[in-house]
Amino acid sequence: MGAAPPPGTGAAPPPGADIDGTRLPPRPVIADLTAVLIALWPLSLGLTILGRGPEVWPWPGFLGAFVLSRFFFTLMRPEASWRQWRQRPASTMLPAILSGGLAAVLAALAAGFAHGYFA
Repeated sequence: MGAAPPPGTGAAPPPGADIDGTRLPPRPVIADLTAVLIALWPLSLGLTILGRGPEVWPWPGFLGAFVLSRFFFTLMRPEASWRQWRQRPASTMLPAILSGGLAAVLAALAAGFAHGYFA
C-alpha cells in the first residue's frame, strides 16, 4: 500500500487507513473483549461464591463460554468500522453486551446441570 499522503495536500488516505495513514483493525477489539468477559464472569463469580481457590481451573466451562460468546457475537454484530465505532459506540457495544449476556446465561446453566444443581 504506499505511504500516507502528506498532510494538507487534500489527497485521501488509502482505504482502511485512518487520517494519518496508519492501518486500523477491521472492527473494534473492545467489543470483542467485552462479549468474552461478560460470558466468563458468572463462572468466575460461581467459583468465588463457592470459596474455591485458584487451583480449580474449570477449563471446559471457560472454553464453552468463550466459544458461545464468539458464536453469538458473530451472529448479532453488525459490520462496524473503526470510524463508526468512534461516531456511535453504542451501536457496536450493544450486540457485544447482549451476546456476552446470552453466552453467560447458557454457560451458567450448563455448569449448574454439569454439577447437579438442577437435579
